[in-house]
Amino acid sequence: MTNKKHYNFFVITQRKCSWCDKVKELIKEKGSDYTSIPLENFPEIKRQMREGGYNTVPLVILPNRFDALDINGDTVIGGYEDTVAFFAKQEQ
Repeated sequence: MTNKKHYNFFVITQRKCSWCDKVKELIKEKGSDYTSIPLENFPEIKRQMREGGYNTVPLVILPNRFDALDINGDTVIGGYEDTVAFFAKQEQ
Protein backbone atom coordinates (compact mmCIF):
# COMPACT_ATOMS: atom_id res chain seq x y z
CA MET A 1 0.00 0.00 0.00
CA THR A 2 1.35 3.42 -0.94
CA ASN A 3 0.96 6.59 1.04
CA LYS A 4 -0.45 9.35 -1.10
CA LYS A 5 1.12 12.74 -0.66
CA HIS A 6 -1.24 15.65 -0.15
CA TYR A 7 -0.58 18.77 -2.23
CA ASN A 8 -1.94 22.30 -2.08
CA PHE A 9 -1.93 23.83 -5.56
CA PHE A 10 -2.73 27.18 -7.04
CA VAL A 11 -4.85 26.82 -10.18
CA ILE A 12 -5.04 29.86 -12.43
CA THR A 13 -8.35 29.71 -14.25
CA GLN A 14 -10.79 31.73 -16.28
CA ARG A 15 -14.54 31.63 -16.76
CA LYS A 16 -16.09 29.07 -19.10
CA CYS A 17 -12.95 26.94 -19.22
CA SER A 18 -13.74 23.23 -19.35
CA TRP A 19 -10.06 22.27 -18.93
CA CYS A 20 -9.94 24.40 -15.78
CA ASP A 21 -12.92 22.49 -14.40
CA LYS A 22 -11.34 19.16 -15.34
CA VAL A 23 -8.00 19.91 -13.68
CA LYS A 24 -9.73 21.04 -10.46
CA GLU A 25 -11.76 17.82 -10.47
CA LEU A 26 -8.59 15.76 -11.03
CA ILE A 27 -6.81 17.45 -8.12
CA LYS A 28 -9.73 16.67 -5.80
CA GLU A 29 -9.91 13.06 -7.05
CA LYS A 30 -6.24 12.66 -6.16
CA GLY A 31 -6.93 13.80 -2.59
CA SER A 32 -5.26 17.18 -2.88
CA ASP A 33 -6.49 20.75 -2.55
CA TYR A 34 -6.25 23.88 -4.61
CA THR A 35 -6.90 27.58 -4.49
CA SER A 36 -8.56 28.78 -7.66
CA ILE A 37 -7.30 32.11 -8.99
CA PRO A 38 -9.59 33.63 -11.62
CA LEU A 39 -7.27 35.29 -14.10
CA GLU A 40 -9.72 38.04 -15.00
CA ASN A 41 -9.60 39.31 -11.39
CA PHE A 42 -5.81 39.50 -11.14
CA PRO A 43 -4.09 41.50 -13.91
CA GLU A 44 -0.74 41.21 -12.10
CA ILE A 45 -0.86 37.43 -12.38
CA LYS A 46 -1.77 37.71 -16.05
CA ARG A 47 1.33 39.91 -16.52
CA GLN A 48 3.52 37.40 -14.65
CA MET A 49 2.17 34.60 -16.82
CA ARG A 50 3.00 36.46 -20.03
CA GLU A 51 6.48 37.31 -18.76
CA GLY A 52 7.05 33.66 -17.86
CA GLY A 53 5.90 32.48 -21.29
CA TYR A 54 2.63 30.97 -20.06
CA ASN A 55 -0.26 31.84 -22.36
CA THR A 56 -3.01 29.37 -21.52
CA VAL A 57 -5.13 28.25 -18.61
CA PRO A 58 -5.43 26.26 -16.54
CA LEU A 59 -2.00 26.81 -15.08
CA VAL A 60 -1.35 24.56 -12.11
CA ILE A 61 1.34 25.69 -9.71
CA LEU A 62 2.85 23.93 -6.72
CA PRO A 63 3.88 26.85 -4.51
CA ASN A 64 6.88 26.97 -2.24
CA ARG A 65 4.68 28.77 0.28
CA PHE A 66 0.90 28.47 0.27
CA ASP A 67 0.34 32.07 1.28
CA ALA A 68 2.11 33.58 -1.74
CA LEU A 69 2.12 32.98 -5.48
CA ASP A 70 5.33 33.46 -7.43
CA ILE A 71 5.05 32.14 -10.98
CA ASN A 72 8.77 32.61 -11.55
CA GLY A 73 9.88 31.01 -8.26
CA ASP A 74 7.31 28.30 -7.66
CA THR A 75 7.07 24.93 -9.40
CA VAL A 76 4.82 25.30 -12.44
CA ILE A 77 3.18 21.97 -13.24
CA GLY A 78 1.38 23.20 -16.37
CA GLY A 79 -2.05 22.39 -17.76
CA TYR A 80 -4.38 19.42 -17.48
CA GLU A 81 -2.17 16.82 -19.24
CA ASP A 82 0.87 18.02 -17.29
CA THR A 83 -1.07 17.59 -14.05
CA VAL A 84 -2.10 14.05 -15.05
CA ALA A 85 1.58 13.28 -15.68
CA PHE A 86 2.59 14.88 -12.36
CA PHE A 87 0.22 12.64 -10.40
CA ALA A 88 1.23 9.54 -12.40
CA LYS A 89 4.88 10.19 -11.52
CA GLN A 90 4.02 10.66 -7.84
CA GLU A 91 2.20 7.32 -7.79
CA GLN A 92 5.19 5.34 -9.10
